[in-house]
Amino acid sequence: MVTMSANSPVIPRQGAELLCQAIATIHQYHPEWFIEKIRHHDWQKPQVQDALVNKLAGLLDQESAQEQTQRIRQLLQQFFLPAFFESSAFQELQAQLNLLESASTEPLAIPNHQPYLNGKLVESNRAIALLLLDAENLKLDIPQENFLRNICTLPLQIKIAFANWKACGKYDEELHQRGYDLMHVPSGNDMADGKMIVMGSSIHDHYPTVQEVLVCSSDKVMTNLHTKLSQQGLTVYQVRKQQDGAIAIVNSNTGQTFTCPKVVVPTIPPLETCITHLKEILRAEQQKTGILWIELAKISQLFRDKYKFSISQLVTIHQPGKRARELFIDRPEEFVVHQASEQAALYIALFEAAIATPLGETALPNSTELQKKAGLTAPPSLNNGKSVQPNPPSAEFPLKTANDLETAIAKIIKSSTQKDPDGFVNISAIGSQFRQQYQQPITAVLKQLEINKRYPTFLQACPKLVVQQKGNLWRARLR
Repeated sequence: MVTMSANSPVIPRQGAELLCQAIATIHQYHPEWFIEKIRHHDWQKPQVQDALVNKLAGLLDQESAQEQTQRIRQLLQQFFLPAFFESSAFQELQAQLNLLESASTEPLAIPNHQPYLNGKLVESNRAIALLLLDAENLKLDIPQENFLRNICTLPLQIKIAFANWKACGKYDEELHQRGYDLMHVPSGNDMADGKMIVMGSSIHDHYPTVQEVLVCSSDKVMTNLHTKLSQQGLTVYQVRKQQDGAIAIVNSNTGQTFTCPKVVVPTIPPLETCITHLKEILRAEQQKTGILWIELAKISQLFRDKYKFSISQLVTIHQPGKRARELFIDRPEEFVVHQASEQAALYIALFEAAIATPLGETALPNSTELQKKAGLTAPPSLNNGKSVQPNPPSAEFPLKTANDLETAIAKIIKSSTQKDPDGFVNISAIGSQFRQQYQQPITAVLKQLEINKRYPTFLQACPKLVVQQKGNLWRARLR
């Protein structure tokens, strides 16, 4: 055992190990969050990790005890792209850094070899707190979890969630990223409760250093578990959700009650309004940089900065079960998507700009001077990767005139299953069905037929159609 003060080299070493372990763990699941030049390093090799820890520890050792944690945060920016700093993984790492920072103000007893659980440092010689979560009964977001962490008098080192993960969408993925151990149970009433009670009753057998337990479930059956844990001399926090959405916490030893207010969820506008916002952001960034392809991480950051909610939150509300990238992939008539490989960054372009720019070029139309100034390059492996690019209609394409195009659109509206009660169809849905049927987007056909009108403007000029704008949403129906 080694006992050292906050100013000894054990603190830089501990911070370096924490950062290295986070890098290795995150790289397994999200290599796309890393900057290009280090994305393909093998961070799982022990010798690579040892070299990184030694280098980071040397850098941190040059700082004062008060500045070491801030230095770690600066180092993160040398490894990760902006997308990482929007993720729950970053917030979890921040919490660990805060814990490390607070611990550095008092003498530490650190063993020579530190064990890790789920990529997080576990100080086996110090008493710790543990969280048990019935994920089917109670959902904890990151702010609520941090509230619980601050209530504990001991560091919250272990988090275990119980559920039938097959019925929880992608919640298991989120919790895994936040450092939870996931326990799967079969479907059925109270199955998660039963597993949680069995494991909770034998906490000391599995985790002998645990002295505080957060039991997160609103089920009354957990009363027995609270009693058993208290009889073992543990401090138990009963964590329940109230009818108003707030989280109530009761300390079983003292009877003290805490309340974590309900998190105010940002108001998410209609999907089509958000799509319009995304296109505006993408168009503005293209015009600002002169680059056709904008990385999804950059778009996400700009969107969140401007509208105060993330693309992931937007997708969760309007398209649950899907990922942020699918918001763009599912709209080929509006966006062009490029990703060289599963590990590479995802790039987005506006379709209207992409069809006017030859494959591999990155400047917007008529931006030659801007391109020269920017020294532009194409996204990685653009010509070799899986890129969705519009192909010009062939000579055999059946639609030869504007009237042919109008007739084809009218047939799609007539047969559409996505009609509103008043007969209107979203023009994005019309565009998607048109592309499936003719293998070409409407905007490309308009250009080939030399119809110098935007898609909605063309529809408005069609005698067979009635076109209506409702907010930012365009709809059309047969006359």
